[in-house]
Amino acid sequence: MSNIIPFGRSKKTKQTKQTKKKRTPDKAPAAGGNIMCRNNHHKWQIDQSQRFDTQSGKLITVDICQRCGEKRRRLT
Repeated sequence: MSNIIPFGRSKKTKQTKQTKKKRTPDKAPAAGGNIMCRNNHHKWQIDQSQRFDTQSGKLITVDICQRCGEKRRRLT
């Protein structure tokens, strides 16, 4: 007849348990949240101190990223 292949887990020996790779800790706390900003996903917050552009005389909104400090200006 044919050979029968057993399904399921085989018995593990001590050698296979010792050769497993140890899990490394996540790197998210070390990056400080800048991974999101590098991928252009900023966390914008409106800066209330600057509302009027003196050069062009227009009302603007200044947004500052909470994580990296980048600024963007948009007309209101």
